[in-house]
Amino acid sequence: MLRLPTLLAALLLGTLSCNLAHAEIYKTVDKNGRVTYSDTPPPNTNAKPIELKSINTTPAVGLPNVSYTPPANDGPQDDSTYQLQLIAPANGTTLMADERSVTLSVSLNGKLQNGDLFAYKLDGNTLAKTTEAAYTLNEPPRGEHSLTVEIVDTQDKTLAQSDTITIVVMRPPPKQTPIPVPKK
Repeated sequence: MLRLPTLLAALLLGTLSCNLAHAEIYKTVDKNGRVTYSDTPPPNTNAKPIELKSINTTPAVGLPNVSYTPPANDGPQDDSTYQLQLIAPANGTTLMADERSVTLSVSLNGKLQNGDLFAYKLDGNTLAKTTEAAYTLNEPPRGEHSLTVEIVDTQDKTLAQSDTITIVVMRPPPKQTPIPVPKK
């Protein structure tokens, strides 16, 4: 049923394009030298039909047939084959004073298995353990910090670890109360 409207639309489009291909274009020049182009000759003028050059066309490129077959297993074959990558933030990222949080995102070659967790770490200290592939660190302290993500099992044994990335957090120094000066 869907083919009939498609066929009619193609037929109509083909008919219109044939009519446009054979339409004549007229060129007129008025007494001030202004040139006007039209598909109908204006009355009481010496409009001349012009021949348009053919349009350059390029044939469509054929696309190869590509198919994707997902892996048969959602997770790694055993605990030692996790492949973990910290994909955000980029290494060397600088957080300016108005940026109050940073989201750590990881890429994993499957799903976590048997109660395994992501352990998000800042300077070697665990921030959170979760099954989520992203963690938002709010109000990181100023200075240079290293970020890593590990996959840990239920006994806290590290099964995989991402590469370490470095971020720099720029914050103005904390406001200090001025020391009162004695009056003379």
